[in-house]
Amino acid sequence: MYYEWDSDEKETLGGHDAQYLAYSEASEDTEFIDDVFAVHVVNWYDEAEGATHSLSVAGKDINGLDLEVVVENMMK
Repeated sequence: MYYEWDSDEKETLGGHDAQYLAYSEASEDTEFIDDVFAVHVVNWYDEAEGATHSLSVAGKDINGLDLEVVVENMMK
């Protein structure tokens, strides 16, 4: 994904170092107030597995989806 990220944060999720990236772009169509395209990505490295994982979501209305919660539930 080659976006100019609006947010690039380091966090700890489920005991793993993680990177959270976010991008959003407002549509130029003034007819739609909520017409915003957004991308959220969480990357983390699992030392026990020796693997890097990535979870992403893209769409027009993803504000209600919290990828951090999804990732933590996946790690249980």
